Order: sequence, then C-alpha cells, then structure tokens
Amino acid sequence: MIVIVLIDASDPLAEQKKLVTEQILASLGCTDKNTLYVYNKCDKLDFVPTFSDQKKFESVFISAANGFGTDTLLEKIDGILAKSKRNVKFLFPFDMSSAVSNLYKNATVEYQEYTQDGIEVKALVDEKLYGMYKDYIPE
Repeated sequence: MIVIVLIDASDPLAEQKKLVTEQILASLGCTDKNTLYVYNKCDKLDFVPTFSDQKKFESVFISAANGFGTDTLLEKIDGILAKSKRNVKFLFPFDMSSAVSNLYKNATVEYQEYTQDGIEVKALVDEKLYGMYKDYIPE
C-alpha cells in the first residue's frame, strides 16, 4: 500500500498543511505505510528541488501542467510497489481454478503448470493476495 500526499508546492502554507496531513494520517494509524510526498505545481517555483532533495525527503517534485517529474513519480511508485510484493509458488487443488484466475487478474503470473497434485502457479503477489492464498504454498 502507498499513501500519496499531494502538496501544492506553490502554496506558501504547504509545509504547515503537510504537517496537518501527517497528524491526520497518524490518527488513522497510517504511520507504518509507505508514504510518498508529491509536490505539484513546481512550474510555479523560482527553482526546482534537485534529485538529492527528492531522495532525502521521500518525495517527488512534479508539474502536472507540463509533465515535469511525472516519470520520476511513476518510477518511485513502481519501486515502492515492488518492495511490497513477493515471488511465490502456489499449489492449488484442481477445484480452485478461480484462485488461479484471480492471480492472472491481480498479480504477475510467471508460469502455470498442471501437475498430478494440482495447479502449480508461480506469481509476483502483493500482501493481500499472499494472505489470501498462503495456505496453498507448498512446504
């Protein structure tokens, strides 16, 4: 899961609003979630923060108006999502083909093979799918 906090970089009160948002997230129990701060409207700033600033603050600086930084935003989201996924081999009974279909819809399936014991599937799954099907991970 990713929490994306969108901040208007041109707003003089941006940092104060960011702190309020952090307090709200804390009250909701979201402090343990991956959080990415997205500063939009960087085209209205006198300077654009450097890449080292982005790494330092777990943030990205973009301009939705002209597309600046959107590639970096997507890369950061991909990186965060990749960290929360795992490669798992499942062995489903033949009557659980709906689980295999679900993996094809919601995960990245590397292979599927019918064996004498059931349907073997290797997939890159998120925590939710892992929790749903962990009983079908062979020892």
